[in-house]
Amino acid sequence: ASLEEMAWCTSNPPRRWLSYYAKRVRAKNATYRRTVPRYARVERSAPAGVSAALEWSAEAKRKFDESLDVSLSLNVDPRKPLQQVRTSVALPHGGRSPRIAVFVDDSTLEDARVSLAGPSVVVGGTDLIEEIASTGKIDFEFVTASEGILPVMQKKLGKVLGPRGLMPGKKLPHSVGSSVAALADNLKKLAKAPILLKTEPRFGLLHAPVGRVSLGYDKLMENLRELLIALQAAKPEKAPKGRLITGASISSTMGPGIRIDPATLDPNSSRFLRDVVTASDDAAVAKTAVH
Repeated sequence: ASLEEMAWCTSNPPRRWLSYYAKRVRAKNATYRRTVPRYARVERSAPAGVSAALEWSAEAKRKFDESLDVSLSLNVDPRKPLQQVRTSVALPHGGRSPRIAVFVDDSTLEDARVSLAGPSVVVGGTDLIEEIASTGKIDFEFVTASEGILPVMQKKLGKVLGPRGLMPGKKLPHSVGSSVAALADNLKKLAKAPILLKTEPRFGLLHAPVGRVSLGYDKLMENLRELLIALQAAKPEKAPKGRLITGASISSTMGPGIRIDPATLDPNSSRFLRDVVTASDDAAVAKTAVH
């Protein structure tokens, strides 16, 4: 084609092209009108209070029940073993019963099946290990095992459970028990669907779900409170002095991230989960900063 013909095609595109791009523009404008007014009050330059941020994030009007997640920047260096953060917390409002697998020695298998039986609990020994090793099928979310069967699991299921973070061990909370009674205690804790709080390998970043938007403001605030208290209790002894949380944001599944003032996320602060700041609060914050 000549240059004149190419120029004419550029300035006069086919009608089907115009129809395609018109639909894209209309869809984009509809999304803008539906989404932007919800976050018109959010100022990206300054962090918001935790109550306001949680309320704005929970105002989502989607066709599905969105999840509310919090992202935290911690004052630790996970590359140093004594500054790693790893703990678990059971949120008071979860609303789900997870499926749990219990691995025990064959000598105590019958006793364990009677004592640990439940609608969402699978109890097995070497037979369950062989089944998972041959099929590779995993239909459970949490694992707890007796100490005697751990070597067999590590040998046959290490490559299956390890990459999924389900291999029992000292680092995985409530995953090892010395007796059937200890396994029953682990089951009670795992039945609450605890959330694993763990920093990223190279950076002090931590991401955790707070709950579904349908729970409502009050229940989401209670979940966030329990999460922050558990995180503060797991602060490493060798962590730098000062606040553990240096930055934070909260967002729904398809919503923008809303920055939160980290001072309102410190359980040791008088501003914990508070938006309104008084003169006494400012004095307390200044005193904390000095020390």
